[in-house]
Amino acid sequence: MSQIAAKSRFLELCHRLHIDMGISQKWFTIIVERYGEHLRKYHTLQHLEDMFFYYDKWKPSLSKPDDVLLAIYFHDIVYDPTANDNEEKSIQLFEDFISDSCPDMTEVKRSVIYLIQTTITHLTAFDEKNDDLNYFLDFDMAILGSDEKDYREYADNIRKEYKHHSDDVFNTKRIAVLENFLKRPHIFNTDSFRDLYEDKARLNITEEIKRLKAK
Repeated sequence: MSQIAAKSRFLELCHRLHIDMGISQKWFTIIVERYGEHLRKYHTLQHLEDMFFYYDKWKPSLSKPDDVLLAIYFHDIVYDPTANDNEEKSIQLFEDFISDSCPDMTEVKRSVIYLIQTTITHLTAFDEKNDDLNYFLDFDMAILGSDEKDYREYADNIRKEYKHHSDDVFNTKRIAVLENFLKRPHIFNTDSFRDLYEDKARLNITEEIKRLKAK
């Protein structure tokens, strides 16, 4: 991902929110450092770039696009594959950002925290009254409906992030996660993503399960 483009987007966002330039610069440095950690293979700045692609495409459908953009930047800012509280710690770091930059922005804070919280329960999160939430989750999961090459690269990178697990342990847990996706009536929350990516996502997931079971 071009750090220049990512930085420009973040600084423009902070400018719209009337955040001091020095604070904005400091927090972009933190974002780069976090998403560049050596344990990350999929949950990197490239993942943010992929989400920005979908964000730009469906921005006209969002009621609070800046809130969604903040959630994109911060939803995986803490990521340790050996931990089970990444989302909670990401929220804590976002709260630090708000306290440091614009402590009076309570509505934005509440909105973004809600978006990040829903990534904890991706399989069940859906709110028919909140298109911002549904699009945000679809942006995050869009990789599932990508072409075969990109999907296999994603799956390989997830395996690398969980290198602390043996093949048997990883394969069993990964298959369980993937099968839960297939049990859902829909993988994606919005009609737009269902129309474009649902069938491909189900095919990709089915093929990955076959590969894992064959090992």
